[in-house]
Amino acid sequence: MKEIALVWYRFNLRTIDCAPLDAAVRSGLPVVPFYCFDTRYHSTLHTDWPRMGQFRAKFLMESVQDLRNTLRALGSDLYVVKGFTETEIQKLQKNSKIIAIYYPKYYTEDEVEIEQKVADLGIKMIGFDDHSLIAPKDLPFSIENSPKVFTDFRKKVEKNLKIKPEYPKPSSINTPDEYIEKTELPTLSDLGISQNLLFDSRSAVPFVGGEHEAWQRLIHYFWNTKKLSVYKETRNGLIGTDYSSKFSVYLAHGCISARSIFWQIKKYEESVETNESTYWLFFELLWRDFFFFTAMKLKGNFFKVPRNYTPKKTKIFEKWRQGETHEPFVNANMKELLYTGFMSNRGRQNVASYLVHNLKQDWYLGAMWFESQLIDYDVCSNYGNWTYVAGIGNDPRNRVFNVKRQAEMYDPDGSYQNLWLG
Repeated sequence: MKEIALVWYRFNLRTIDCAPLDAAVRSGLPVVPFYCFDTRYHSTLHTDWPRMGQFRAKFLMESVQDLRNTLRALGSDLYVVKGFTETEIQKLQKNSKIIAIYYPKYYTEDEVEIEQKVADLGIKMIGFDDHSLIAPKDLPFSIENSPKVFTDFRKKVEKNLKIKPEYPKPSSINTPDEYIEKTELPTLSDLGISQNLLFDSRSAVPFVGGEHEAWQRLIHYFWNTKKLSVYKETRNGLIGTDYSSKFSVYLAHGCISARSIFWQIKKYEESVETNESTYWLFFELLWRDFFFFTAMKLKGNFFKVPRNYTPKKTKIFEKWRQGETHEPFVNANMKELLYTGFMSNRGRQNVASYLVHNLKQDWYLGAMWFESQLIDYDVCSNYGNWTYVAGIGNDPRNRVFNVKRQAEMYDPDGSYQNLWLG
């Protein structure tokens, strides 16, 4: 049987700054890039909502297809399957001798469980910390001693900042012919998703998934429009594509890395300008790292409740979910999520606060609804932010938003509310 190195793609659907791919290519072994639409992610949550809603499933499918196209241009391909990851790798092992599996590491319960099942196959596993901006070993403290509060985390990190350079995109990949053009992508209906997706012209993220599109977005936001220069002033916007970077949708699927964005910020600062806005985008990347390292530190305790905890759905919660509360600003944001799979950061803080503090509903229900619906769902950022708003996360300060006041500040003429409720 032919010896191969398997590159197991997960939430890192890219070729630029992809440590597992870089290491596998440098190993000298024939390389087989592999992606599994794992059944676990295409099932239902305990609430019977789809774990991955239609908008994220579509974006994921586009991202996988784009990765396949890029790999094919490098002389390789993406071996795509649907099922349980460990079972599908075991099937591959029957026809080839997998010398090693190169893969990105994650530290949340479900991801660790899948990794363990793959490790149980007995194949050599070579893992990489490829998700965060800062490599865990480059932090100025151990994971166990990671600060509980973001401000403390940020100050210590900024004082001793170490960011790795990007891994280069391979110039070519040696993949055996028997793994090229041998698999087909599943359809959305295969994943349990209706293919009659209606695009809403009001969407703030009318984007296509994939590494190519991620870089086009960065070029647009940084270099063509120079919107990065005003990011801090516009980031609390509610309407349109350019009030914020929208990088979260690409980061969530790993179509671009946080490191790539960081080094592009540095290039921008060198050639255009350095100001509060260029810093603030870096600041937001640090928030993402903070939640990632918090999850790494706390392991199962990160979620504060058992992952299979099932709070009761109430009529009050259903009205919130459908955007039918007594607060138009909340309703507008919830309608945007329902119709597009996206909501601004300002909106997310408001609707979460309103659910927990005003309606007195279980925060975990809200977090699960976001998990189901968001295009840019990231397990660490989602659950980290929800526990933060609920006052049970690392920072116990009370995060109660005055929704009426927030609407006056960020939607003074009601244009956002009229857009979604008119």
